[in-house]
Amino acid sequence: MLTEQRCFPLLLVAWATYLIAFLILDFQKVWMHREFVDHYLASAVSHGSAFAWSDFSRALGFMEFDRAPRPRFLSSLCLIWTAKSRLVWEKIFPPHPSLSLTWIFTLGLVPWLYFQTACRLLKDRRAAWLALLLLLCSAGYLSGVSMLFHPAKPMAVFCIVFSLYLASRLDEGIKRRADLGWREWIGWGLLVGMVFIGFGFDETTWFILVAVPFYFSDLFLLSAKRHWIWLSWLSIFPVFLLVITFLVPRYSPGFDFWHYALGTNQPLRSLGIRPFFANGLYLVASQLSWIRHGGWALGWVGLHAALLGWFSRSPSRDLDWRDDGRWIAVPLLFVIFDTFLLTRLMGIIDTTYYYASVFPLFFSLMLARILSRMSWRRSGLVLVYLMAISLHHFELMNRRWRDANSAIGMPVSRTRVWELWRESRHHRLGASAERELILMSPGIAQELKAHD
Repeated sequence: MLTEQRCFPLLLVAWATYLIAFLILDFQKVWMHREFVDHYLASAVSHGSAFAWSDFSRALGFMEFDRAPRPRFLSSLCLIWTAKSRLVWEKIFPPHPSLSLTWIFTLGLVPWLYFQTACRLLKDRRAAWLALLLLLCSAGYLSGVSMLFHPAKPMAVFCIVFSLYLASRLDEGIKRRADLGWREWIGWGLLVGMVFIGFGFDETTWFILVAVPFYFSDLFLLSAKRHWIWLSWLSIFPVFLLVITFLVPRYSPGFDFWHYALGTNQPLRSLGIRPFFANGLYLVASQLSWIRHGGWALGWVGLHAALLGWFSRSPSRDLDWRDDGRWIAVPLLFVIFDTFLLTRLMGIIDTTYYYASVFPLFFSLMLARILSRMSWRRSGLVLVYLMAISLHHFELMNRRWRDANSAIGMPVSRTRVWELWRESRHHRLGASAERELILMSPGIAQELKAHD
């Protein structure tokens, strides 16, 4: 008999089955962005394919990887190591179009950390399951598995989730002891350090400074030494700005963050009020795919169910607008923040796929909070519906991005890749087959060139 304890783990197994059988092993759906092959790969292995200490200094070469003075040095380092590790893997295993080091975080650490954080935040294990499964089915999250591209967004997701996890542990401790002991202060130091490190992966991680105080307000209000907590927390970003303003240019000549951030050539200056909000609308639309792709009738049924969940009262879940308000406020503030950031740096872009990687972290918590007010059977049925529609939305967005940006052009067959890989081991490839494999595996291309 299906029970609440079995329902949600079974849905996680169903998601894992889809992930492995219908995504990772389907070479029609996983692909490599042409920018990774044409630009990032050549820069990453230009000084050799072996791992070296010089990789750290090369990650500061912003023009090689970002072509703009953006402070994403740790993402560049991750990109270098991903490119080099692929060259190693392809000598042992057949090449996979989207295999990346970020999978360690996307498919391993992030789901566990997010679930533990959601349990403490929502104070309801079922709500945590709802939040996790909604996140795992979002197009932005799955883009880190289906597409090999810049690791900035998948790593930003990890940094934000890990920071929230550390904050949740500290928040739990301060409620139990009414103050921070020496262990909690060590944990606070880890949190501050993690936030500072996260800033080196992507600009979207800056939002951690807003999300943590909203979600864990007791951590900033209940401690007797809260003035030290506020001082250290508000000092993170100024210290980061000092580092990229004065220290980084010493090791990365030409790096001028302020000229780039405040320059007159930014897209924001040429946009009116209405286009400015386009990125935010696309971002929200990516999470409301259950209305768009499920059909307006079914979509409004889902919305109506969500509203019923929000306003349904039960002895354990009475409405508390002060508490419930943060679940709406954080996603809304992130949309405003990310809209300004993306529009400022890149203009109007498609924010329904790769650029929607971070938003589901906050939106899923809000939606899980709503659905958890229902009975477990009703919330489970709504969740199954939302998962199916979200995966359908991901399939559409993935196909659209692949057709427009794939390095190979046309989807490839897994059987064909493995056949070419076996032939390459014995150097029996013809000219056309070698050219076909080179597009899929630059590492093998280098080996064939060296053999010739």
